[in-house]
Formats: sequence, structure tokens, C-alpha cells
Amino acid sequence: MGTGVVTAHTSAGATSVIPRGTTEVSAVLTEMAPLIARNRQGPTRASRLYGIIGYSMLAASGARPAFMQTINEPIELAAPPTGLDDAIAAVAAGTTAVRKLMPTQLDRTTYAELRDRWLAGLAATAPESTDVRASIARGAAAVAAVLARAKGDGLDEALKMKYTAPDTPGAWAPTPPAFQGAIDPGWGTLRTYLPSTATCTLPAPPRSSDAANPFGQAASEVVDVAAALTDEQRLVARFWDDGRGRSSTPSGHWVEIAARAAEATLLPATETITLFGAMTMALSDGVVANWREKYRWSVERPVTVVSRTDPEWNSYLTTPAFPEYPSGHSTISRVASDMLTATIGDWSFTDPGWGLAPGSRKKFEIEPRSFASFRAAADEAGQSRVYGGIHYGFSIEAGAELGSCVATNFLAQ
Repeated sequence: MGTGVVTAHTSAGATSVIPRGTTEVSAVLTEMAPLIARNRQGPTRASRLYGIIGYSMLAASGARPAFMQTINEPIELAAPPTGLDDAIAAVAAGTTAVRKLMPTQLDRTTYAELRDRWLAGLAATAPESTDVRASIARGAAAVAAVLARAKGDGLDEALKMKYTAPDTPGAWAPTPPAFQGAIDPGWGTLRTYLPSTATCTLPAPPRSSDAANPFGQAASEVVDVAAALTDEQRLVARFWDDGRGRSSTPSGHWVEIAARAAEATLLPATETITLFGAMTMALSDGVVANWREKYRWSVERPVTVVSRTDPEWNSYLTTPAFPEYPSGHSTISRVASDMLTATIGDWSFTDPGWGLAPGSRKKFEIEPRSFASFRAAADEAGQSRVYGGIHYGFSIEAGAELGSCVATNFLAQ
């Protein structure tokens, strides 16, 4: 068998060889973007989906990062077979997981075709010592074990939970325009990948001295920002919105960034598998931790505060139907940026709006954004929610703190 290569064009116009398997491993996750948008997957469910797929791919490979020694109820697999090809095993696992989890026959057919093409290409370029059949079987065994584990993560029970906000000043209430009930109030009870995620908690949000209107000052600051929004700030708000049905959600947006970074920095396939596994599992844990804190503190949104004195005011972005504190975007972005920086370092990049459906990119007038590092992108993603009028500044800071804690636990094992 040969040693197939793919070339990447650098910013200087030169070409470099992308390591074998990196493109296919990345594509398993990036090709999910249109499926998640088409199926209107929200941020909670999308993060869980990415985590299951990432864990399946990581477990199928021979990579064993330190954090896997402390996973809650880890899966058990036989020793890797002789001749294991990490890329083939991971692609077999990831594509099988997608086909098992996505809801429509169209999704499953799409991934069956992609799976066959990717595996055929990897088999044709594998070293002579590779046992292709055993590698594919390894992927199937890994995903079966991960899916069996996922059935016990508490999802069914969490989806049945109802939420009644406390009858106290500053408590969350449904917001315009739909005044929808609270979304996924039980998500914070799901089992996380790492038990240490439970240690990532936040203090009570800062309340003002006005007991009857404890977030009035913070809301006034949001109103001041909204009144002076520039065209660029509006673009930033739209760019990072990653709304359900329009994109692959905030988690998917960061997976797309990771995929481009892996290829651009010529990350070997096994390291790419490790990065995606760790990052998607950390994102899943980060969303669980974020939702736990949201419903623990039940903080009202800026639009709720402002409407008591100005019923006509509304946020630039539509306010999501769950409590304010902390910011989910800020948590998710900090988890991803910390995980990516630990593997790749500071990578400067231009993001055209990865994860957005092409129609959404045009409809919402999305223009490319350039960043000097993953952290710079994460900081802007967090700030975008203040520009959108849907978060207080202290929620952005708290979300980043929470995300940093989750990522640190994955990186410090």
C-alpha cells in the first residue's frame, strides 16, 4: 500500500503535506454541521452528541491521554489489535456513532456514503502492517460500548424535569418574543465525563443593594452598550450567535475551528483524534456545568429587568429561554480555546463563519473575522453576548471562569 498525502496551502502560498488521516478524522466532525443545523439541534443536545462521537473515536484509537484514567464509569475494551490503524478505527467509530444518533434516514445515508469513501481512501494509503478489517472492527466495538454507556448518563430523566423559578426578586422569567418555558432545566444533572467537573462551580452573582431590583444596574449597563452599538459590534453579535437551525451551535463552531487548525498546523492523525476526543468531551462537560449553574442561580435576563420601566426595549439578539448566569457561549468558548491552545499553541486564523449554513451566512450578513489566537476568539465570542443585549458583563466573566475550570481538569490529569 502507498503513503497517500494531502496538501495544505499556507498563507504564504506554499504547500505543506497534511499527515495521512488528519483530514478524514476532522471531516467526521465537520460534516456534522449541516446535519445539526437541518435538524435544529440546540446547544445542549449538540454538545452531548459531539462528546459521544469524540469519545468513540478516541476509545477506538490507541491514544490514551491521562484524563481517560479518571472517567466516570469508563467503557471497557479489549487490548488494541495488532496492526491497528488509529485513523481507520476512529473514522469507523465516529461515522457509526453519527449514523446511530442522527434522526433521519437522509442523515444516515449521507454518513454511510462518507464512511465508505473515507475508509476506502485510508485503506488504500495504509502501511503494509495495517490490519484494516481489525481496525474497522475496533471502531465498531468502541462505539457500541460508548453508546451503551451513554444510555445511563441520565438524559431520559433530565428531559422529564420541569422548572419553576423561585418567587424572589431577580429570578428568571420567560422572555419576549415567545415567552417560552425554560429549556432543559435538568441538563445540569447529566453524568459528566470527569467527576472533577462537579468541582467547577460559581459564587452567587453580584447583586446590587436594591433588594427589589438586584440586577438593575447591570441591566442599565447592557442598555447603554445597546444604545451605542457600532456596525462592527452588531456583526460580532451575529457572527457568534450560532443559533439553533442556523448553525452547528457554539460547540460545533469550535469543532470547525479545531478542524481547520489541525490541518493548517499539520497535526498528525493520532494527535488530532486525541484533541477532538478531549475537546468534545470537555465541551459536553462544560455545557452540563453551565446549565447546572444557570438553574442553580436562576438569574433574570436584561430584557426582563429593562421591560419593567421600558416595555418597548428588546435585545439586539433574541434572548434564549433559560436563565442568564453564567453565559453559555463564554463557557463553551473558553473550554475550547484552552483545549486548543494546550495542543496547538497560539494560532492566528480567519473564520468566515464556520458552522453556519450557507443561507444563514448570507441572510445574517456574516463577514469573516480574524483572530490572533484561540483565546482572542473566545474573548470576542463572550463579549458578543453583551453586544447582543442578552447577558450582563459579570456573566461573561463567570462563564469564562467556569470553562477554564472544566478545561483545566481535562488538561491537568
